[in-house]
Amino acid sequence: MAFDRVGHLLALISYLRANCPVTVERAARDLGLTRVALLRDLDDVLMCGTPPYAPHDYVGVTEEGGVLTIDFAPHFARPVRLTAEEALALRLLLDTLPTGEAALRGEAVQRLARKIEEAVAPGPARRAPAAARRILSGPKRGLTGDPRASLLARAASLSRKVVIEYYTAARDEIATRVAHPVGLFEEGGRAYLAAWCESRRGPRSFRLDRIRRVTPMEEPFDPRPGLTIDDFRLRGAPPRLSPGDEVSLLFHPALERRLRREWPAWAVSTARKEGAAGECEGVRVAFNATETDWLPRWLLRYGRRFRVERPAALAARVAEICRRAAAGGSR
Repeated sequence: MAFDRVGHLLALISYLRANCPVTVERAARDLGLTRVALLRDLDDVLMCGTPPYAPHDYVGVTEEGGVLTIDFAPHFARPVRLTAEEALALRLLLDTLPTGEAALRGEAVQRLARKIEEAVAPGPARRAPAAARRILSGPKRGLTGDPRASLLARAASLSRKVVIEYYTAARDEIATRVAHPVGLFEEGGRAYLAAWCESRRGPRSFRLDRIRRVTPMEEPFDPRPGLTIDDFRLRGAPPRLSPGDEVSLLFHPALERRLRREWPAWAVSTARKEGAAGECEGVRVAFNATETDWLPRWLLRYGRRFRVERPAALAARVAEICRRAAAGGSR
């Protein structure tokens, strides 16, 4: 059932990519769905994205005036790049498909399996058959027995900084970060390092399997007051950052429904003008961020229906992009 559901959503995304902008009525008719069923499926499409799950990391589908449009994050245009562990896991998963599913998609499954075997280093590829025999009954590794986890847990207990080499899938690059480990946790079947990142000047979660190397440092750090492992586990709670990192955006009132679908409830509020009447001024989206490079591109989708209230540097950046676009220049 889960496999069929994923296939259904992928078919829906492919249809929207080829036909948008398209009316809700036409899309429902082409796909053989009722209007209600189509809109329910679109709610699931909005959950398709990649870490750290900011608005620009998702597939964006909007409906205004009965017309659907779809927008993809920039990294969706790049070919998928997997780590050796991820590629091996995908290869093993193909062998565990039910007979009916494998037969139904036989050629595609075999083609994908060959591509993975050709791309993966010879060592892991040779180990695949043996691993497949153990994968369903073998113990869950998680945080136990991983040397990276041991080094990071010790650094967290001693309040010592670490240098990590980390693969960032969204930018397809390996970066070196100096981190202050808070602890380790598991979520959604994956292990993560919770840490304060010096280069990003804020709390970050790092997938353990994407940490290529851990180098402990002798330099200690002062734990940040109030920052605990729960701040990383509870995704629905606002991140605890300094006031200087606050971003405030004001949008046209007509965008309220769309914004409330894209953002968590705590980030969106109705802004009212001062005075007794309390007339609606717009919809305010407020959140904390140490990285705002993605915001100008995301904001410009809204045309003239937004205003950056703070920070001033972001407002100036957006204004400059608009001036250059109006003058015929490139971004």
